[in-house]
Order: sequence, then structure tokens, then C-alpha cells
Amino acid sequence: MGFFEKNSDTAKKLHTFAPEILQTLPEPPPAEETSSGLITVKINGRQLATSVDPKAEGDKFAKSVKVGKKRKALIYGLGLAYHIESMLSAHPNLEQVVVIEANRDIISAAFHHRDLRELLSQKRFTLVTGIDDIGISTTLAQLLGNEDDWAVAIHHPSYRNIPKQFDRLRTAFEILLSERRFKSVLGTRDEMNIRSNLKAVASAPGVSLVFNRLKGRPAIVVGAGPSLDKNLPLLNLLKESAFILAADTAIHPLLNNGIKIDAVISVDPQPLSVIHFGNENRGIPLIFAPTTHPLIVDEHKNRRMVVIKEGHSIFKSAEQLVKEKGMVNAGGSVSCFALELLAKAGADPIGFIGQDFSFPDGRPYNIKTMQMLSHASPEEIFSGTAASSMVNSNDNLKVELYNGKSGVTHANLLGYLKNFEETISAHPEKRFFNINSSGAVVNGAVNLASTAEIAGYFYGEKNIDFDFHLEQEKEDRELAEKLEKTIFPS
Repeated sequence: MGFFEKNSDTAKKLHTFAPEILQTLPEPPPAEETSSGLITVKINGRQLATSVDPKAEGDKFAKSVKVGKKRKALIYGLGLAYHIESMLSAHPNLEQVVVIEANRDIISAAFHHRDLRELLSQKRFTLVTGIDDIGISTTLAQLLGNEDDWAVAIHHPSYRNIPKQFDRLRTAFEILLSERRFKSVLGTRDEMNIRSNLKAVASAPGVSLVFNRLKGRPAIVVGAGPSLDKNLPLLNLLKESAFILAADTAIHPLLNNGIKIDAVISVDPQPLSVIHFGNENRGIPLIFAPTTHPLIVDEHKNRRMVVIKEGHSIFKSAEQLVKEKGMVNAGGSVSCFALELLAKAGADPIGFIGQDFSFPDGRPYNIKTMQMLSHASPEEIFSGTAASSMVNSNDNLKVELYNGKSGVTHANLLGYLKNFEETISAHPEKRFFNINSSGAVVNGAVNLASTAEIAGYFYGEKNIDFDFHLEQEKEDRELAEKLEKTIFPS
């Protein structure tokens, strides 16, 4: 049995490794013996490891990685794994070393020409690959839930060979490294995202274009709460008559059920939010905030619109520069932004689905979103194992449900509920409906449970005015420069 078979048997046991990759690897490039007696290979005419002493080169790489007090290391590039072995040896305090590799030629070379069983068997080592850009980027976003825990490095011989179809992955690493480079200057995640998004904020049309555009038309804010599951068939009917504005967390369950999304809104600055976006939803108009993660903003060029939060502590100094783009006085969750935006767009009535503000059935999200966030099976979700860490918290509180009983919510969700109620209270001229909810009572919103009631308010022929008519964004360097000087004067 050769190296490939032995390595493959070991790799199949890794939960992050896509075993189908092993079945479709190309023939490896030939190995070349180095001066030290070890091997190297050439990919696209360049050496993956030095032709002199690959182990010494790997040791040098390991010393160059600024680990400090970090407990985890994220490295792009498997190469021939000499540098990974050196990392694990040189930094025994690292609890986890995650390696991402997108190039199948490199994986084939490493698996065919080196015995990697000891490396692959180490609990501290994780190899991540996949058949497409989205799969790997999703895993990357999940791993980096708290970026401060990670030391990040690039194996440049591997990085030069990222396949073209993995541009999103390349961009992710470039932003990640750039953020670390400027973190001492920028400080917070919001600040880092704003700097990355300044050109998009300056160039994109603003939500003021949609103010009063939906006047007198029904619209629905769709969130990712547990009650979305039972309401997907209903949304299949409403999609032809009501404007559907979806929170980013609800994208996958809606698209998987053939429900057309008129626009999606994303304001979360964290990298985990990237997992909700992929090739299948690039054509959906995006409404973003200056703080939205830049990977999301960049993916929606020419189909994006910016919304500014009124009074944001970082952006406050630049409000006059962007006031005409449209501001909303909303806070909390992405759905809070969506509700206020629909109110300013003139929509009436306004419904919401999947806005539970509690944990019906012991879950924080609908099944599909839970799977996206945890890669758990439906059985695991229903058993509570995947949701237990999110639902069972010391911050949990009691809340009144529409069924008359008392339910459990989280302090954060209770805050979002209050924001919803404040928006409703600020627009007494409009009708607000919580559609077939299983969750917390929203004061000021009538709960519609019967199909007949819902039909009376939301069914009908969809009007062309529902199209947001996103304008082609135009580069505005002057405004971008003014924003940078105003927000980051130093």
C-alpha cells in the first residue's frame, strides 16, 4: 500500500475533510529529491518546497508565525506539509492548527509523495478543503467566530496556486490579514468593516431611493426564527403579492423552498454572517450598512444599496456627508433595520414571519439555518444538542407567548423585541401583523393565524412598483476620501 492509500484512510476520519476530494484528485506531479534527501514538487513551474532542505524551510516558517499568546493558528496552504509539522513541533501551546487548501494538485502531491499519517492523526491538526469556494469559505467563517483567538499565516508557495474559482477564499484571507495589520489603528470590528466598505458606501445608491416607493403596498419582513419552518408554504403564496425583505439568516430556507426574495438586508459585522451568502443569491438586491462584513458587500457589486444607522457612534461625525443616502433610527437585530426600512418605504400593511423573539420547540432558529450554523442533522437539532449552548443560558428570561403560555427568551432577543415594539409605536398610521407566530407577543402587532385573515390583508396581484429599481452605482472617490478623513482623521 502506497502513501496515498494510507493517508486517505486516515484523512477520511477527519470531520472537516471532504472525502469526495480524494476520489477526484488529479495525478500528482513528479517528486524531486532535494539536497537533504527529502522530496519537493513543482506546481505550475514553481517549487512547493525548497530544493535544498524543506524541513529547515518549514522550521523557518514556524518561527516566523507570530503566535504570542494565541491558542489557535489558521494557515492557508498545505504545501507538502513540512511547515505544518514544524508549526506543531515549535508551538506546543497551540491547541489547534487549522490548514486550508483549495488546490487539488497540491493535495494530490502531498498525499502521494509523503507519509502524513502521523500529522493527520494529531488532534491538534485540522485540514479543511472542499469542492467549491463557498464550502471552504463557509467553514472558514465558522472557524473564525472569535478572530482574536487565532494567529494567521500564509504559506506563499501554496497561496500563489489558489485556483481562480476560489477568488472568494483569496479575498477572505486578504481581508483577514489586512484587518490584523490595521487593528492597532482601527480597534473594533465595526471600525475595520467601515474602513473596508468606505468606497462601497460612497458609490452605492442609498435607501432614500425606496422611501415611499412601497406606499400602501403589503410587505413582509422574514426572519430566521423557528416558526419560519411552518410558514414556508404560506410564503410561497405571499411571494406573488407582498414585497419580501429577508434577513440574511433566512436566505437559505427561503431559496431552498423556491421563494423569491425581493431584497436581503445584512448589517452583522461578524465573519460568521458570510455563510448565509453564496453564488445562488448574488443576484438578490442587498441592503447593507457601513459595518456589514466586507466580504458580503463585495459580492453584491451593482446590486447593493446602503443604509445608514442614525446616530451610530463611529459614523456620527460623517452623517452630514451621507445623509441623503437615507438613514434609519433602528438598532438591535437585522430584522429591526428591516422593519424600520419598510415603514419608511411606506409599506402598509407590514407583516413579519419567523420573528419569534423566543425559543419555540427549544430552538433559536429554523431547521435550515440551524444546519447552516452548526452542520447538525435535523435529528441532532430536535434532540437539542446543537441548540443547547444557545438556548440554555444564564441570561434567559420569561416572556409571554401568543398561545397564552409563558416561554423562554434570551436577554438579547428581549432587546430586539422592544426595538420592534418601539418601531411599531412610532408608526401608528400603519398596520402591523405577526403572521402565524409561535413566539413572543409583540405589542402593537396583531397575530394573524388563519389563512383567510392573512389573505384579506396580503394576497393580491403584485405591482411593478415593488421593484426597488436599484440604480447602477457610480464610483465616488471624492466622497470616499472625505469619509475616511472625517471618520479616521489620524
